[in-house]
Amino acid sequence: MIDFSTEKKEETLYIELHGDLDIDGTEKIENELVPILEKQKEIFLDFSDVPFVDSSGIGLLIHLIESLKEQHITIKLYNIREDVLSVFTILQVSEIIGEDIIVTSLEA
Repeated sequence: MIDFSTEKKEETLYIELHGDLDIDGTEKIENELVPILEKQKEIFLDFSDVPFVDSSGIGLLIHLIESLKEQHITIKLYNIREDVLSVFTILQVSEIIGEDIIVTSLEA
């Protein structure tokens, strides 16, 4: 099951995800995290503790990112594990959500 922690620094919200982003976790993200995200200006999602993402998790991410972009909210995904990044690459997730959404590291 997925869990998350948040930290606000100025106008940026940093979120650490913990656990698998699968069908069980998508409901928690939709109900608990999305309302928080929609009130932000800039969001960084840390995937360092996410070992697995299934198709429902990818669908949620794509929908969420598109929705936030429509609201002019900046979102970046970072620290994505190699296995998860491979799935993103195979499914061409970065082409769908935008090449600039997935970053390798945070800029200081």
